[in-house]
Amino acid sequence: MSGPSRPRIRFTPTVGAALVFGALGLLTVLAIVLATLALISGETAKATGPRSTIRTTNSTDAVFIGDSYTQGAGASGPATRWVTLVSLKEGWEPQNLGRSGTGYLSSGTPTECGQVRCLNFVEMVPLAIAAKPEVVFVSGGQSDFELFLKDRASVLTAIDTTFASLRTGLPDAHIYAIGPSTTGAVSKPIVEFDSAVRAAAARAGATYVSLIEPNVIKPTFIAADRAHVNDAGYSAIAARIEEAIKK
Repeated sequence: MSGPSRPRIRFTPTVGAALVFGALGLLTVLAIVLATLALISGETAKATGPRSTIRTTNSTDAVFIGDSYTQGAGASGPATRWVTLVSLKEGWEPQNLGRSGTGYLSSGTPTECGQVRCLNFVEMVPLAIAAKPEVVFVSGGQSDFELFLKDRASVLTAIDTTFASLRTGLPDAHIYAIGPSTTGAVSKPIVEFDSAVRAAAARAGATYVSLIEPNVIKPTFIAADRAHVNDAGYSAIAARIEEAIKK
């Protein structure tokens, strides 16, 4: 005796179309899911990738301690500061600690540096060490010229302390000592100040760069305030420093 017969599915054109469209629907959903996952993966890669156009695969972080010249006073914008020009050339991501009115000993005023308290170069050293850079620049001294005439011993101590402390805190860093510049005549006191920075740099194993031998600032480079330089002046300073870096 045969059992109950099973119902047969009749594949009419209507049923066939439904199955085809159903399969296409599933494939569409699957494609959307895969595309979404790929998009999320791509966005994640972008989020964790490099955030700066300056930084490269073999980039080196550089910290710049200095005065108004390091800060970029007189430049038409941040892009034309010597710090920016050198950093772009070398592929560095810089930390600019330049503060107007400051020097190795001189602290300046809040109106000059734009801070509640203006740290001199000696006081900036801990900030530079904390950044753990591979390269450090110390540039300036113009703000110390008057103090140098009145209390030479204290200024010389501050210069020595700056470079000795940097070397102690960053034993493997490449330190560059950029001498003072002047928009006026290169007088004897300025030459003596320059020599003091050169000597302190040598004791700390730093690379010295002179801006007065010969004087990097030409009359056409002087800004309207007569104390700073224009974009051409900053470009010349950057070029002088680049010469030392490439040696």
